[in-house]
Amino acid sequence: LKAVRRKLDEAEGQCKARRAEAKEDKRSPEELVRLGLETNRQGDPRTAYRYFSSAYAIESKTSTFLSMLNMKLKAGSLPLVELILRKFDAALDRDARVAPGEADVFVRKRSETSDALGRMRAAQLAAV
Repeated sequence: LKAVRRKLDEAEGQCKARRAEAKEDKRSPEELVRLGLETNRQGDPRTAYRYFSSAYAIESKTSTFLSMLNMKLKAGSLPLVELILRKFDAALDRDARVAPGEADVFVRKRSETSDALGRMRAAQLAAV
């Protein structure tokens, strides 16, 4: 639990830094999302995540948040993705403002994360 808290604190620190960088950046959230999509197509989820998180820091949109989540999933940050999905799931229960298409993406990402975590845990057990 302390390790999870430490990771969340680190992530919050990174978010604060990203918000500060985003204020300095003169590009629009739309341009940053476009760059994130392009970078993702080129196979660089870590750089794409930085573009999406900068866009999210300027304009908090659920679709951009889901893009950030997807890049973390592609980069293999599975425990963090699982934690984020749990929090997002709780938010969905309370907040009906999520568009149906966004909820569908969330459900798909939850399934992908669950599958990837299962494979990771199986590999860990096999290595023992």
